[in-house]
This record gives sequence, C-alpha cells and structure tokens, in this order.
Amino acid sequence: GFFFFCGFLRGGGKRSCGSIKLLSHSAVIRDNSLNVPVCLFELTSITALVFPITAHARITSMPQPKTQSSNLIDRLNEFARNGESSSFALQRFKADAKALQKSDAFGAFIVQGMIACLESDIEQMERFHENALQLSPKDPVANFNFAQSLNKTGFYEKAEHYYEIVTRIDPSNHKGLGARIVNLICAGHLTKASKLIGSWEKLKPGETFGGAYFVRRSLEILSEAGIDELFLVELQELAIGLLRERKIYPRKIQCGIVKEGNSDLIMYDVLLPESPKAVALHNVELAERIAQRESDPHADILVFSYTVKPLAVVDERKSA
Repeated sequence: GFFFFCGFLRGGGKRSCGSIKLLSHSAVIRDNSLNVPVCLFELTSITALVFPITAHARITSMPQPKTQSSNLIDRLNEFARNGESSSFALQRFKADAKALQKSDAFGAFIVQGMIACLESDIEQMERFHENALQLSPKDPVANFNFAQSLNKTGFYEKAEHYYEIVTRIDPSNHKGLGARIVNLICAGHLTKASKLIGSWEKLKPGETFGGAYFVRRSLEILSEAGIDELFLVELQELAIGLLRERKIYPRKIQCGIVKEGNSDLIMYDVLLPESPKAVALHNVELAERIAQRESDPHADILVFSYTVKPLAVVDERKSA
C-alpha cells in the first residue's frame, strides 16, 4: 500500500517537549500541554518509507512480471514499513543491489538511492538517484523515487521539481499527484496544494483528500490575518534547515489546526528520532532563531515545534 495521508490526529495528553509559538518579533516555549486540535494529520514518515512504483513498471502500465529489482524494492519497502534499522540487513540490501548492477543498472541505482535515504546519507542518495535519471531522464519511476527520497529527508523544494515531472508525464495518476500535494504541504505551499487537491478529487470522485480541510482552513487563517503564505514557507524551511545542519531528518511531520481560546492556530509538528532532552534543546535553538528574524507582527497564528511523541489518528470527517 501507499499512504500519502493517514487520517487525522487528536491529542490531549502530555508532551515530551514544549512547542514554539511565534509572537511578533519573539518566540517562546509553551507549556507541555497540547490543546485539542480541530484537525491534525500525518504528512511523512521515515519509518514508513514507501516507494510504490517498482523499477521498470510505468505508473499506468499493465501488470508486468516481477524483475529482480522489483522484488528487491518490495523487500526494502517491507523492511522500511516495519520500522527496522538493522545495519546488517541494510548491508545485505546493498550487496544485492550491487550484484544487480550488471543486469539492471537502472533498478540497482534506484534501490541504492532508497537505501541511502534510509541511512540519511544525502550525498549518496542524490548520486544514486541522479545516476538512474542519467539512464532515463524522463522515466516516471526514477523521478518519483528521487522525489520520495528528497521528501523523506526534508528537501521539499527540490522534491517538487521531480514530483512535477511525474505528474506532467502522467497527470491521471492519483498516487503521484497525492505525493506531490503532501510534499507541497510539507513545504508550506498551500495555495498550489489547494489547486492540486481539486485535481486529485476529480480523479477520485466521491473521495476527499486527507489534508483538504487543513489546507483550506490554513489559507483562510492566513488571509484573515493578512499574512503572506511565503512567511509560512520561510518558517518551515527555517525549522527543517536547523535540523539539516545537524544531519537530523524528520521521522514524521504532523500538521493541523489547533484551537486556542477563540482562535485557530496553524501547527507544524516535527517528530524527531531524538531523546526528549535533545529535542527540547532543538526547540530552544529554533525559538532563538525565530526571535532573530524580522517576523510579521501578526504571526501569532503559527506554531512550529519539534517533538518525540506522535499523536493518535482520528477520522478527518469528524474533525472537519
């Protein structure tokens, strides 16, 4: 299966760390209780790194016999879905991919890029995926998997380039389009995401895209406050960029609309594979960096935080 959106989440328990609320030209650490959100949904997960399109099988093609690379990708997907992190198992995957190089270099490069993504080895990840693209620049499989790896490691702007190629090659494929929408939400590009959600829902009559409510309400909140969407994009890049400097990559991003008094706040919550103490220190650093920038005086509607504890999934329709 391929899960772009995993429903919505609601939390009422204690947090492992505080969150950061932007207050004009400053940032403060909030207390450890989280208000019940109107809606909250999961965007991305390193521990569920799924590449649904197997090598040599075009997105819209008829079913084809399994190739060695297809089987290897399936095994690697299962490994990632189970949240495994065995270095021994990854070494076996590497050996299998290397053995595949002579008979199927294209598939081998994609698998090697996936493995490097799981290991958070960005340089190798990009090199392997680029090698696959050199063999077939317009191949949707190569472009999609590179986009997925970039998304899973927080390079949302670069990932959009490759997702766009995939959706241009095959605009009728809802899975590729859904992945692109999620990536745009990760990056804070909500206007573009909103337009593409309309296209996705035309491809899936009777279904509502998992993040539709969050995108619609967030755009309303920004408009009501007179805040340019670019401000949200910049803050998201600041939050992810701080992690990138430390070679830390998000396990998940959860975002939602949080109720605080009579106001709705836009929240981006970044789940990290770190100890509570380390996450708290990252939050303090993020608060300091936000305080140093020229913030919009009405920016108290945006909440960015790092956390170590995910919330529980609930039904989007109950939240909307």
